[in-house]
Amino acid sequence: MGTIHQETMKEEIGAGVSFLVSLVRNRSRLHQEKIEEFGEKLTAILYRKYQNHWYPANPSKGQAYRCIRINRKHKADPSLLLACQDCDLEYNQLRLPKEITLWIDPQEVCCRLLVAVSRVLLPDPIPTKSSFEIPAGVVMGVCLSLSLSLDKTPGGRHR
Repeated sequence: MGTIHQETMKEEIGAGVSFLVSLVRNRSRLHQEKIEEFGEKLTAILYRKYQNHWYPANPSKGQAYRCIRINRKHKADPSLLLACQDCDLEYNQLRLPKEITLWIDPQEVCCRLLVAVSRVLLPDPIPTKSSFEIPAGVVMGVCLSLSLSLDKTPGGRHR
């Protein structure tokens, strides 16, 4: 892997780790120093892991390997567990959302995040935006997609 690819890989990994660190900062009770240490350890782990799985000419190649996923089936991502172990943290101290998928790809970092898990029954037929109101006190399950495109060319990739 050439130096240019290594440098861009550092940008994407940095963006992904920054996003995860911001979640930890906002949701956990950890001290700032411990959060920063976790971010540094995770950055090093991902950099080593992605070394031979980074394809700028074909960014979707290796995408599953570079995906950080937490859900019902995958309670904790191995890279996150290793970073916790490296800085003497218990994984549950991070207080990450129960469902999150983070893709760290060449020129793009994209996240799908479930921010709430309560159910809301929608009326049938579903009314238009202007007439639909969510009852007070109801928390909806929402899937939020964030995308950071590092591609400098017009018309970047989308999921």
